[in-house]
Amino acid sequence: MIHTLDLGRRVELVSMDPHCHDISLALYLSGHRYRVHTYSLRDCAQNRVAFLRNAMASLGAMTLEDNQLLHSCGRIHLAATRRLFLTAAKLPTAADPPQPYPLQTFDKKSNKPIAAISHGNGEYELPLESPAHNGLRKLAELDIRGARLVFPCAHSHDALIGLLLPRALNVRAILREEEAAATRGVLVAPSAQKE
Repeated sequence: MIHTLDLGRRVELVSMDPHCHDISLALYLSGHRYRVHTYSLRDCAQNRVAFLRNAMASLGAMTLEDNQLLHSCGRIHLAATRRLFLTAAKLPTAADPPQPYPLQTFDKKSNKPIAAISHGNGEYELPLESPAHNGLRKLAELDIRGARLVFPCAHSHDALIGLLLPRALNVRAILREEEAAATRGVLVAPSAQKE
């Protein structure tokens, strides 16, 4: 018997979760609310889903209501939330949710720390010469206002910025990794395969 649910639009997929018997996990969007779901009936599956929900709520400072996640501003922030889900899925299931990342990271290339300075109203300042400036703009789909990066909702999202800041230093590698993960498990005709 096939069981399906109307969960909204699937926006991200982890096809094989190594922390729970390689089950598939997905992030769905309905309106402005996100839901982590699996159709797996394995013993660990529901605990894994609950952990991911709590990890996303903690790492992204999202609100958890009726097993659904939403941003405090009421907006979607799709790109950042997809990356939040993928980051949470890399973590092993634990009793306590992880803590949010700071608004600072270390850049190995320049051999110095890089900080995102929050000016409130969703505005963040980073050194323009840093690769993190452009990388963060791409990863979180931020607007540019002068030298500042700005969330279109005009609300601060420090937890999302902290999460994405280390990844923004090497945005090309992150995008390649996500593309590879998205195609994992997808069957491709022999004529379309790269040699």
